[in-house]
Amino acid sequence: VLRSRNKQMREMFPDGFGIHHAGMLRSDRTLSEGMFSKGYLKVLVCTATLAWGVNLPAHAVIIKGTQIYDAKRGTLVDLGILDVMQIFGRAGRPQFDKNGEGTIITSHEKLSHYLTLLTQQNPIESQFLHSLADNLNVALGSVTNVDEAVKWLSYSYLYVRMRANPLAYGINHKALQMDPGLLLYRRELVVEAGRKLDKARMIRFEERTGYFGSTDLGRTASHYYIKYNTIETFNELFNSQRTEGDIFSIVSKAEEFEQVKVRDEEMEELEQMLSNYCELPAAGGNAARIVRALFEIALRKRWPAMTYRLLNLCKVIDKRLWGFAHPLRQFHILPHTVLERLEKRRLTVDKLKDMSKEEIGHMLQHVNIGAKVKQCAHQLPSLLLEASIQPITRTVLRVRLVITTDFSWHDQVHGSVGEPWWLWVEDPINDHIYHSEYLLLQKKQVLSGEPQNIVFTIPIFEPMPSQYYIRVVSDRWLGAEAVCVVNFQHLILPEKHPPHTELLDLQPLPVTALGCPEYESLYKFTHFNPIQTQIFHTLYHSDTNVLLGAPTGSGKTIAAELAMFRVFNKYPGAKVVYIAPLKALNRNSAAREDRGPVLEVIVSRTNFISSHTSKTVRVVGLSTALANARDLADWLGIKQVGFMNKPAFQAICSHSPAKPVLIFVSSRRQTRLTALDLIAFLATMEALIATVRDSNLKLTLAFGIGMHHAGLHERDRRIVEELFVNCKIQVLIATSTLAWGVNFPAHLVVVKGTEYFDGKTKRYVDYPITDVLQMMGRAGRPQFDDQGKAVILVHDIKKDFYKKFLYEPFPVESSLLSVLADHLNAEIAAGTITSKQDAMDYITWTYFFRRLVMNPRSETGPGPSPTAVVVPPTDLEFRAGAEAALWARADDR
Repeated sequence: VLRSRNKQMREMFPDGFGIHHAGMLRSDRTLSEGMFSKGYLKVLVCTATLAWGVNLPAHAVIIKGTQIYDAKRGTLVDLGILDVMQIFGRAGRPQFDKNGEGTIITSHEKLSHYLTLLTQQNPIESQFLHSLADNLNVALGSVTNVDEAVKWLSYSYLYVRMRANPLAYGINHKALQMDPGLLLYRRELVVEAGRKLDKARMIRFEERTGYFGSTDLGRTASHYYIKYNTIETFNELFNSQRTEGDIFSIVSKAEEFEQVKVRDEEMEELEQMLSNYCELPAAGGNAARIVRALFEIALRKRWPAMTYRLLNLCKVIDKRLWGFAHPLRQFHILPHTVLERLEKRRLTVDKLKDMSKEEIGHMLQHVNIGAKVKQCAHQLPSLLLEASIQPITRTVLRVRLVITTDFSWHDQVHGSVGEPWWLWVEDPINDHIYHSEYLLLQKKQVLSGEPQNIVFTIPIFEPMPSQYYIRVVSDRWLGAEAVCVVNFQHLILPEKHPPHTELLDLQPLPVTALGCPEYESLYKFTHFNPIQTQIFHTLYHSDTNVLLGAPTGSGKTIAAELAMFRVFNKYPGAKVVYIAPLKALNRNSAAREDRGPVLEVIVSRTNFISSHTSKTVRVVGLSTALANARDLADWLGIKQVGFMNKPAFQAICSHSPAKPVLIFVSSRRQTRLTALDLIAFLATMEALIATVRDSNLKLTLAFGIGMHHAGLHERDRRIVEELFVNCKIQVLIATSTLAWGVNFPAHLVVVKGTEYFDGKTKRYVDYPITDVLQMMGRAGRPQFDDQGKAVILVHDIKKDFYKKFLYEPFPVESSLLSVLADHLNAEIAAGTITSKQDAMDYITWTYFFRRLVMNPRSETGPGPSPTAVVVPPTDLEFRAGAEAALWARADDR
């Protein structure tokens, strides 16, 4: 006790008296409890909080006064009966004493009140009604509509007490008799709470349908336990122009701080603190949590300056260190005198890195501290950024960012997992964030020096801005950030694309127009669709090259068959080659990356050989909607372009009650987990599934839900396909590979997330836009359905991205450059190319050559600078150098 820093404890202990309250140090409180428990203290004077959770023996308990200060009301209120019962419960505990005595000292008018409460044992009532809006926040997804919320309320203690004691909750007996289950009253409570949350933009509430939809603001509030009233305060006061002082003012108005009230006796001390200034931000856990929530709100509202300011404030509160302090103050191994000298001499971290340990020790007048300071400077997280940009269209840029770590890893400083960072792309002129993401740089990457490659897409507008900033800021460390300037001064944008061909209002052509019963018997329908009708004559009655760009599900495969029938009719001895660049359902992920260059080389070689042999080859190209169909048509030798285009994006929030549904997920594991989650909501149906090998598939098929991925046995996949096509199962959950080439009818398609885990980079990356379009194209197939619906489940921050880019077709770019050496080598080995001039001629037949002229930055990538002049390849020296290397390689072989 004599070692205690509490003077009052030391003074009272010899007389057998002790004190206990929340303002004491934890060690002093524990000491008081121990001394009282062992009998060294005969009398312990404490606050009511000791009665809860601390089991101390006492023969007699005295309650001195029954009025306590209520911070919310700012006045004195009567001590609750629960507190009285709990305090009295500390007297004469069965395991410590045979009997006990309880004394309550109160004013005369309150005496009967407490006697009544102690003798009548009033029941405990629910306080849930006051925080119904906070708890109804639908961010978790467990409650999605009013009916579910009403049922959810029936599981609460509030519902039990409302039925047992309706008058306490404002329900009269007549209302209870008319509605014994309180269904209408519960619905009123839910609707009222829903309106309040909708007004605060925490949920989307459609009163007509009764559906709840979570919003980004509501999810942030739920994640950080921010109350509804606080969010209303934020909506009213928070905007992008607030200063740090304004932010502290807004945070102080949060409901979470309502219990912090200023009493009269505290005013003098607070005024002294204000006059002397507070060196460190005196904020507790609530402030850290609330400022974190504000940071995420600003990030999702895309305010760059405010996002940066709030992220710094989060770290200021976490570290209890102002942002203008020296970053090395975050290392507690350095003495305060050394840190003060660092700040006085304005030695930045970069300067310290460049100096030797002797120089640092000399500057700080402390010879032995130099090595430790230099070590800390190198341990402060630091990054090097390098960005390259490639225009995809005149409004879309692809950014490739290479992040290299530039600091030393130490487990005691950085932990054993990784360092978290926030990345965003900001437009300083318009004060807007166009892209943001959370990064975790792994310990292994830092130790190996392996760079992190990130690829993302951002919009660009005309007139072009001068520059964008890519900012990467540490989530934990003050002073740890990097900025990369993306300059657009010499950026060359691709040419504008011509408009697409309009679909004519033609009478549907019957299949009898084929004039061949054998051909007609192949089709179950009686008439071709509008697209097939418009292109029928060109495909079936001419030999011209054709490029058909139309949405998924428009019947392009039948267009290819019409071209084949033409060959069978007119050139029976000729051959037809059909190339399908499908993602095969196998474990070889490299196939998808290689298909583009291989296709281009096949067509280029065909045209190259055709030009030398004078034997014409007909090319029919089939594709989804294209932006640059003219470039592709020029390469294929097509004079008149005919391609169709339609907006591909359609976001809906309704279900398909009686028609097939396709759900696309990112992995095989997700097919299983999603199916198992869904069967909980469905009734069992009888099915013959004895032949199915996969145990999980057996379970899900019984509920009308199928799974489809590359890991299934081939026979299991065939069974699932048969059942789905014949409508024996209603829901099919598949990986994205199913979207390519497998023609399954579905009324509703759900894309459950637009990201998949890339094992190489150990992070989640977005699906290509073409994959998302392909998945959506499985909804409402023309030959199976008269309409279709698609739902894309995506993070709010990426919603605008998909709205913009799913409406807008993307140009087809060549991928040949990265593998040009391999394919030229193959042509040389095959004898197609025998001289340098042949190689140059061959390149002019590629689609790569067409796009190089139209969009030089996209094709050359990080090669030539933005100011490079595009000239015919015969004059490109770097190309000649590459070919010289090829010749040497061919000679070696």
